[in-house]
Amino acid sequence: MYGIAKLLGMDFIRYRTFEEGVRLALEKDYDFIHLHTKETDEAAHTKDPRNKVRVLEEIDRQISPLVERALKEEIFLVVTGDHTTPSCGPMIHSGEPLPIMFIGKNVRVDHVDSFGERDCARGSIRMYGSDLMQMLLNYTDRAQFYNYRQGPRELNHIPNKINKFRP
Repeated sequence: MYGIAKLLGMDFIRYRTFEEGVRLALEKDYDFIHLHTKETDEAAHTKDPRNKVRVLEEIDRQISPLVERALKEEIFLVVTGDHTTPSCGPMIHSGEPLPIMFIGKNVRVDHVDSFGERDCARGSIRMYGSDLMQMLLNYTDRAQFYNYRQGPRELNHIPNKINKFRP
């Protein structure tokens, strides 16, 4: 995480527990905060689904202050994982789609009321990982005119004249 933070020009603040990270996130005044925990991954690697459930329920409890602030539209919250980790079988990581949840201003609410792979698969969000930052920018009213591109160069505007294609 330190290397990614430096690459992106972000501050890196180490915290001892995920709960401390949530507290710091509520105290700090940043435009973007990324909280990460390996607890779910480590629990799944035990191959005992009860361990994973216990850890997920604890994280659920720990992020409740963030959820409350997001429901009041004071912050924008995204909850997801970096990969799926089966709780049984020989595979360590798998390639199933990840659940993702957005809470905050400008989010269209769908019918999903539980957070998990199967529940979120029935939801309205269909995206690739490469879409995440653009979706965050859109939801937080920070996006530029990004995906409208006519021609070989990326422009942040609509050109008056478009050169014809020449083979």
